Amino acid sequence: MSHSAPRQPPLQTISSFARSVGLSVSAIRSYGENGLLVPADVDDRTGYRYYTPSQWQRAIWIRRLRDAGLSLDRIRELLDATPDMSERLLDEWVSDTRSRSEAAERVVAELRRSLRATGAEPDTRARLDADVLATAIRQVMAASGRPGDGTDLDGVLIDLTAGGVAVVATNRYLLLARTALPAVVTGPPTRAQIATGPTLDWLHGRATVDLVVARPSRVVLRDEDGTELSVEPAPDRFPSVDQVLEIDAVRVSRIVVARQALTGPAEEPVRVVAADGKAVLTIGRRRVTGRHRGDPVTLELSASAVAVIAGAAFGVDLVCEVRANGRPLLWRDPGQPDFAALVMPQQ
Repeated sequence: MSHSAPRQPPLQTISSFARSVGLSVSAIRSYGENGLLVPADVDDRTGYRYYTPSQWQRAIWIRRLRDAGLSLDRIRELLDATPDMSERLLDEWVSDTRSRSEAAERVVAELRRSLRATGAEPDTRARLDADVLATAIRQVMAASGRPGDGTDLDGVLIDLTAGGVAVVATNRYLLLARTALPAVVTGPPTRAQIATGPTLDWLHGRATVDLVVARPSRVVLRDEDGTELSVEPAPDRFPSVDQVLEIDAVRVSRIVVARQALTGPAEEPVRVVAADGKAVLTIGRRRVTGRHRGDPVTLELSASAVAVIAGAAFGVDLVCEVRANGRPLLWRDPGQPDFAALVMPQQ
């Protein structure tokens, strides 16, 4: 009985393959040279490259991912990864893309506002409870920069949008924020960096406050009796709040600990080890245990930053979310959902 040789898959020239997958010949050559789409065969004598139909799908995905804005390095990482890793990379990409899109929308909106005539731009007004505003300022101000520290981040940022008022403080190493104070806001989104001392002194004993960001550069606080405090805002050096917080960033691990257990003496550093449902935070000679979910985690944190976060929050527990790609740790207070803190792990 005769046996036929195994049937070889049909080969396509580079031109034919390019027409099949919607890529240019030059692009396919480039992908072959960098190892992203290697030819199935190369003629030793002529150097002609040949491809098989089994490579169509990879080539089409390369084209579609490039059209969607993904870099060649990211495409290679994605297509060559395990299914689980590919899922994680896709989640990170979608999160990054959404963040960039939102950042672009904010920049466009701010540029459009700056291009309009100053006189035509309406003021932005927010009416809110004076005690709520004062409490939020006191809650976050421990993270403020200090005059003369070179950050230009002393004071707090007041961010007004249709969704409410945010109050943010940061010294570039630690950020504290209340992201959604209840308020009635009218006018275009805007923000202003203001000093905390005069503002807190004026808010004391008042019931409601109208916070007005007037053009070109003035902040007015007005109470129910019409009494006003005019505040000259500092140059806005704050980062984009939504972009920094990155609420939609991919979480890889979640740790829950009792807030009160983190408020003791700040002995550097705080060492965090979390795996198999249990988290242990070692602070000097103290060990604080908590719950854990997600990937195993081992890292170190500034003890003074952790103490500031624990002192600023109000609830029983604190949630620490470890996020992908070396992003800052996001701390949340379940008892106060709009409280957020960011701090980088130590290297």
